[in-house]
Amino acid sequence: MRLTERDKKIIVRCFEDKLLSTSSLQRLYFPSRSSCSHRLRILFQNHYLDRFFFPASPPEMGKKEAYYSVGKRGEGLVSLELGLTKERIEIHSRTLKRRIKSYSVLFTLAHINAISMTRFFFERAFAMNDRVELISWLPERLLQQQFKDGKRRKLRPDALIKYFTKPNGKKYTAFLEVDLATESSKQIQKKVSRYLAFSKTRLPQQRFGTSLFRVIILTTSDKRSKNIKKAVERVTDKIFWITDFSLLKGDFLELPIFLRAGYKDRCPLID
Repeated sequence: MRLTERDKKIIVRCFEDKLLSTSSLQRLYFPSRSSCSHRLRILFQNHYLDRFFFPASPPEMGKKEAYYSVGKRGEGLVSLELGLTKERIEIHSRTLKRRIKSYSVLFTLAHINAISMTRFFFERAFAMNDRVELISWLPERLLQQQFKDGKRRKLRPDALIKYFTKPNGKKYTAFLEVDLATESSKQIQKKVSRYLAFSKTRLPQQRFGTSLFRVIILTTSDKRSKNIKKAVERVTDKIFWITDFSLLKGDFLELPIFLRAGYKDRCPLID
């Protein structure tokens, strides 16, 4: 077969987002379900993608949807496109396949879906707004940070977003945390403390070229957003921006939809 530019984008995206459903890939790259399923089947049969089936949500639908990850032949392409070693990509693939085989991935599948949907919303919003430009989106599997602050700490954001505003050329860096209301206030506060400790090390500058960053928390409801804000403010009044998925509509970047630690009113991500 002959790989198209769209094929390459699909293969890289399936590596970056770990697992992508047929419907997600259709929304990103295809005009119809039939054309999407046909091309994904060809990529799977030629080992550029791996395919898995999980119960659909909600369960009463009684259907299963195919999910795709990067396949063996796709690993070489990802290595070239992203500048990663093939060994590193193979480690990620083996880890994911172990989790799928043991069914442990089912505990995080909703989270994986939420992150991929969030990425779609942000990329669409940046494409619609001519005052800002998305520089890069780095996925979670390329972002895990380990650092020392008296004791060994681990920071694992769901993504890193870099963007700039065109009028003044100012660049921004934002870590992303997707919250599905499964963590307690104490767990959230521990995560907040890890980000604050991370900000005091040299790692942000060494790894991402900046010592200043935001943390965007996306959650399930307005009530949950307000509860997270209260939990954050018990630790800090800086850097955390909070909203819920229902507000990520169209070009939301300049809409006042974000709660900020230390602020009473909602703020837009882009002033």
